[in-house]
Amino acid sequence: MRFFIALLAASAALPTLAADPFSGYSAVVDPLAQTATFSIEFLTLPDLGSTVPTGQPVDSFVFWVDPDAPVALDRAQSHHNGILPDSRQTFIASDTVPLTGQLQASWVQDDTTYTGPKGVGGWGSVQSYLDYGFVGNVLSFTVPLSLLQDTDGTFYYTLAVLHEGGTVGDTFGHDGVSVMASAVPEPETLWLMFAGLAGVAWYSAFRRSQGSSHRSAAS
Repeated sequence: MRFFIALLAASAALPTLAADPFSGYSAVVDPLAQTATFSIEFLTLPDLGSTVPTGQPVDSFVFWVDPDAPVALDRAQSHHNGILPDSRQTFIASDTVPLTGQLQASWVQDDTTYTGPKGVGGWGSVQSYLDYGFVGNVLSFTVPLSLLQDTDGTFYYTLAVLHEGGTVGDTFGHDGVSVMASAVPEPETLWLMFAGLAGVAWYSAFRRSQGSSHRSAAS
């Protein structure tokens, strides 16, 4: 009995991990536009534009993208340390939002040989700044596949969401794979399609009725 009481007391003393501040995330590829759209559905609207006293954003997120193999963050760390010098990763971070209002996209560089300027986080060379937007609590942004160093629309990514400069709970290690967007017709296209089919059906019925009338008249 004493053992169980001690175990309960020890468990109560352990720090609890906060739950993830988001309920879903995705990366969908548009093969025609050659772009990928990333989305994060937050539980509450994040504060990406303010900073804490240490200068870090109140809320932030990072995507590591790798066009070649899973576990993009691990591969980026290995590349950065000179272990995978020929691999390719893109680092997309919201840490620059308080200053620029945009996300920053950098290509991860081998830190043992790369001597050029580095973007936020120090991963490598800045390639672009990206606009983003919210629809409710869903944040989305679109990037060209070329910026992801990708050509076939299939890539792997790791997402990290941070709060007040520190990782919230177990948010590192959320891995995903891009999904090709299906070619679904727009609503206007569907209406035109249905209208066209209805017109063809009406015309066929009309021709049949005309044919019946002619045959009846002939007899």
